[in-house]
Amino acid sequence: MKSVPFKMLDLNDRRGLWSLVHLFFYYVILAHHLSLSSGENHQCSSTFHVWQPGQDAQKMIRQLHQRVDNMTAFSKTQISDLRAHLYNEMNRINHWTFDVDKRIMEMQASGANEEHSKIKYNQGVSRVQSEIGHITRRVDHLESFIDSIQNKLRTRNRDPSNAIQQDENSFSHKQELDKDINLILKDSIGDLKAEWLLLKRDIEVLKKGEKRQQKYLQGLKDQGISLNSSLQRATSTNKNMMTTSSNMMKSQASIQEKLNTLTRKTFDTQHLVDGLNDLTQEQRAKLTTVTSLYRNLELRLNKMEDKENTKEKNETDGGKRSKSLTTMRRVEGSEESTRILDDRKEIGAIVSTDNMKDCQDVYRAGFRVSGVYHIKPDGIKYAKPVYCLIINGTGYTVLQRRLDGTINFNRRWIEYRHGFGNPYGEIWMGNEFIHYITKQKRYILRVDMWDWEGELFFAEYKKFWIEGESDHYRLNVGGYSGNSGDSLSYHNRMAFSTEDMDNDLHRRHCGAENKGGWWYNSCFLSQLNGIYHTGWYTQSHSNFADGTVWYTLKNSEFYSLQKVEMLLKPLEI
Repeated sequence: MKSVPFKMLDLNDRRGLWSLVHLFFYYVILAHHLSLSSGENHQCSSTFHVWQPGQDAQKMIRQLHQRVDNMTAFSKTQISDLRAHLYNEMNRINHWTFDVDKRIMEMQASGANEEHSKIKYNQGVSRVQSEIGHITRRVDHLESFIDSIQNKLRTRNRDPSNAIQQDENSFSHKQELDKDINLILKDSIGDLKAEWLLLKRDIEVLKKGEKRQQKYLQGLKDQGISLNSSLQRATSTNKNMMTTSSNMMKSQASIQEKLNTLTRKTFDTQHLVDGLNDLTQEQRAKLTTVTSLYRNLELRLNKMEDKENTKEKNETDGGKRSKSLTTMRRVEGSEESTRILDDRKEIGAIVSTDNMKDCQDVYRAGFRVSGVYHIKPDGIKYAKPVYCLIINGTGYTVLQRRLDGTINFNRRWIEYRHGFGNPYGEIWMGNEFIHYITKQKRYILRVDMWDWEGELFFAEYKKFWIEGESDHYRLNVGGYSGNSGDSLSYHNRMAFSTEDMDNDLHRRHCGAENKGGWWYNSCFLSQLNGIYHTGWYTQSHSNFADGTVWYTLKNSEFYSLQKVEMLLKPLEI
């Protein structure tokens, strides 16, 4: 085909128009760093892929995540070792403290025994003294009795009137007196011997008790010296433990500072990726505009070609007329054919979607390619870009998508209110957007989820809407069908919670501990905005179940999904 100068091209010249279209399309593709094969007459086709960060950005993110994981593991190991050392020191101090307490109790018991021994000793001394006094009184009584007998004898010897009688009875009286004196002396001497034996026994007991008391006092003195030495060792160990604890706190602070530095670097990288997402989104919007222009030009050219073919056939067959032929295109992932635009639309006209309320309106407007479109539900001031999945004659509005964990979903209330992420990648459209779009009509919620074996599961709910911010975006959901199990009805009538807004029913703060924003109950059966883990994970990675979870899929809260999408379509299409 000969090239024609641009200034001489005529819109009625079919070959010239084809040359212009191909030159323009090749220029656009080269400007966006795309490559197409050349040399053949191509059919118009468009393929949209979800944008991924560049290899350098992904490598940087992986390196940062690896550094954070390594530093976290190292810090956890160091903290575990320090805790184990501190635990051993505490056990040793507790053991010493127990021994000291035991010795103190033994000393107190020994002191009580010593007091009891002293009391018994004093009682023994008092009893010995009492017995000695009793013996002394008996001896005094015996001496007084002997003195009285001697006085009587002297009196009888001095009285002359009684001399004869005394002579007569002296012998008999003397015998009786000797007999009484012997009996008295025998009894007194026996009593004195018995008292002396008792006194001697008590004195021996007291001597033994005094020896035991002296020995015990010496033992108490030795125990006191040992106790003082143990207390000094415990004080020294306590000082060493305080020093170790201080060093551990300093090490932990240093590790935390390093983790904060790595986290800031991760956030900076995330902001860089978000900026790249915004630039790529703008470029893709321009590419979509150019593609639409090219599509309209191609349709116009096809119609002109049909008219020329009809004209030639009429001239050949005597004026017979035929209807215009239409071309159909298959769209990736869809069985729907593209609709030919009305002949009244001029070349380059672009259909605006700003006045459309959802992706089903986008489909009704004639768009058959999945991609980002601007829609404006009732109640929203400005149109908002959303990803429309057009498949099987339905335009699905994507409310949420998880792909690879490049977007952090552990965010605050205001971020979940307005939404975050990239329509081509991971995204949360925002609670305000979901509230207004589900308020304007009745919708069906579809949740598509993929496990790490690549198998697709789904759940559909015929009733779905959320209330406004004054009611904490309360969830209303029901009418389940699907093959993944119902893990969302448990959250029906629950308010939305985030890390800084606790609206759940549990005594714990589910949003903060499970690291996501969701309609927590007490706490969850599903959590599609959790941490992006790889398949099965355990509490060694997290203190709580914080993954991207659909419990009934694997009957576990410790299985994190590979990919998930929350889609919205009208109940009545």
